[in-house]
Amino acid sequence: MSAKPSLDDRATDGIVELTAEEAAAEFDLEARERLGISASEFRRRWDAGEYAHLEPDDDRDVWLLSFYVGGWKPKV
Repeated sequence: MSAKPSLDDRATDGIVELTAEEAAAEFDLEARERLGISASEFRRRWDAGEYAHLEPDDDRDVWLLSFYVGGWKPKV
């Protein structure tokens, strides 16, 4: 059995394309480190509009995590 290549070994021009599983794990890690909640809880709150009152400068951690779910949506 061969070992899975490291992310550095998979880089092309300094860019690594993550698998869906790797991206989900990275999102979950970021959400836990930044807000102390899981990625699924962040998505639930995001979809429920619990962060809709925020501006990007109000909470940088929420702003950064928003890129995992399609990016910041400006208030209308």
